[in-house]
Amino acid sequence: GLSEEMLETLTLDVMEVFAVTPNMREMHSGRRKECTLLSSGLECIDDILGGGLLLGEVCELVGAGRSAKTQLCLQIAAHAIAHTPHAVLFLDASASFDADRIAHLVRARLRDALGHPAGPRLEAACELALGQQLRVCAAHELPQLCAVLEEEVAAGSHA
Repeated sequence: GLSEEMLETLTLDVMEVFAVTPNMREMHSGRRKECTLLSSGLECIDDILGGGLLLGEVCELVGAGRSAKTQLCLQIAAHAIAHTPHAVLFLDASASFDADRIAHLVRARLRDALGHPAGPRLEAACELALGQQLRVCAAHELPQLCAVLEEEVAAGSHA
């Protein structure tokens, strides 16, 4: 078999050519142990991303209209809110953020994660999590997006 060193070299060479994202190359480089991965809550997406989303990185999702991009982003955000203490910044470039939908998704995930039955305790947990962990910013043009990202980098507080 291959030595661990040979396997690492081979992995880096393959990632240099075939990595889907720059983050995958970084994750498989010498900094791999420093990277914190955040599960999307969807195993197939985590597999494609090499284990999940890199904590602290900006992720942009693009695709054809009506291909469920917003739904996927809402599901990933809801999973992070319900299953981690990390804050989520949702940059809405298309005015498609649905507060009722993310509340529904967070409520369902908290019910599963915490075993809360439907009722006042679950509603309170949902409101608290959304209030403390979610920030939504509209960024319809590149200058707005850059300004929001610069502010967030300076604050350093979002997943």
